[in-house]
Amino acid sequence: MDSPKVPVFLLIFALVFGALCVNFSWVHDHHDSDSLLLAFISREVYTPYYWGDNRYGMPLPWLASWISDYRYNLLFQTQIMILAAFANAVIFQGWFLHRRAGLAAHNLSVAALSLIGCILVLRPTNQTARVLALAHPYLISLLPLLVGVVLLFRTRRGPLFLRGAVAGICFALSFWINLSHLPLALGLVVLLPVLDRAYRRSLTLRLLGCSLVLAAGAGVFWHASRYPRLAEVKIASVATIPNTVYHLTSNTFQWFLHPAGMSVLAVLLLLAVAVQHRRGTLILHYRAADAAVFLALAVTFALAMAALDWVANNDYAARYWTTSMILVLFVMTGWLASALLRWLEGATGSPFLASTSCALLLLAVVVNAFGASSPAAALARIDRITSARVQSIRSLGCTHLVGNYWDTWTAVFHQRSHGYLPMLWAITSRAEVAEPLWASFPPEDRRYCQVCGDPMTEYFRIHFHLPPLRPSSQNGTICRLEPVPANSSGAQAN
Repeated sequence: MDSPKVPVFLLIFALVFGALCVNFSWVHDHHDSDSLLLAFISREVYTPYYWGDNRYGMPLPWLASWISDYRYNLLFQTQIMILAAFANAVIFQGWFLHRRAGLAAHNLSVAALSLIGCILVLRPTNQTARVLALAHPYLISLLPLLVGVVLLFRTRRGPLFLRGAVAGICFALSFWINLSHLPLALGLVVLLPVLDRAYRRSLTLRLLGCSLVLAAGAGVFWHASRYPRLAEVKIASVATIPNTVYHLTSNTFQWFLHPAGMSVLAVLLLLAVAVQHRRGTLILHYRAADAAVFLALAVTFALAMAALDWVANNDYAARYWTTSMILVLFVMTGWLASALLRWLEGATGSPFLASTSCALLLLAVVVNAFGASSPAAALARIDRITSARVQSIRSLGCTHLVGNYWDTWTAVFHQRSHGYLPMLWAITSRAEVAEPLWASFPPEDRRYCQVCGDPMTEYFRIHFHLPPLRPSSQNGTICRLEPVPANSSGAQAN
């Protein structure tokens, strides 16, 4: 007789191994200064928020601070992000969309099939890699939010005061990473209990949930207000929202989603819903009210993001719709995954074989999409994208690289991760936090460099109060800079 624990262990293995495959894959071809900076925050000057900002909390750099190698430090952080992305699917399919709750083989199988659906409709682009795996706070913030809601409204194990305390910690962690998720959390704790028969009359739970969300949000907001840039996010003019929605929709399909794949997914979902409605099985298998709540909140959250001027200032980047997009995908793929799993169970005549098939199918799809790579291959990819100018920098003996944000941090990361001397410092955007470190370097021993012709060098020279500089020698694309003599009036840095 099949052990009910075997498919659970097999599915957990498939999910974890799949997350490892993603982390050791081509996604590391798409690192940039935004993602590489996480290792500097972890190893050099830790701050509770991303350097120079207060909208992206830094729990992962803190957790990774014990890893001295910059590349392994980065791999550790990206691995946690990818595991969080997979775990979001497990939590969502295990406690919200389906009637069966918990980490049973059925729900893990549905989560595996849901992830397969997401992989098939997401474009394998640099934008997808950066937002979902490398450097952004959306999915890592969504996970503790969902866990907090589960503790309050989807389980009764343990005393309420203990579940409430842990849920409050989860909400605070979620908002620390991404404060914009506060309205989403508030909507869930207000609406889910109202539509759930088991909790419909529990005013205590609703008040507790709202109190925890608001208290966590207020605490995080107070903490964030001690750091710069909070006041820069403002509500945009109502007249601009339709145009913003248009651009965000266009960019979401251009950067993240296959339009044809999403169309096929939508058609299959409508057919599945029609068949299940005719058979009267909707209520039997699904929490249809939960699906409605998540879809409504996803749309509302997307519109709220479109109402911020910050989105327009950042060229309508589709990443601001990441949370809404993922929630919609979880509902669509989860609904179909559950129907497919029931078909597999009927076709094989065994839930064990059906769950095993889901685990193997997930492994096959992940390996096909990302490859079965290794940590060594991932490190080589990181080295390849950060080493473009390393030989020229070492030949000139540079100690301070001045200029463009995207060039300087990548070069410094490579120098730092390989321990090359003399130590190289970045003088660019977000370098203010580390200024006490690189400014302590004796001026007479500094060797300033720039990417030749970089128009940002002069800006950051003035910003950081450096002496007038001018090119003196060149190796490849790197120019050595020297201070302009006091009697050389009119000399310019570039």
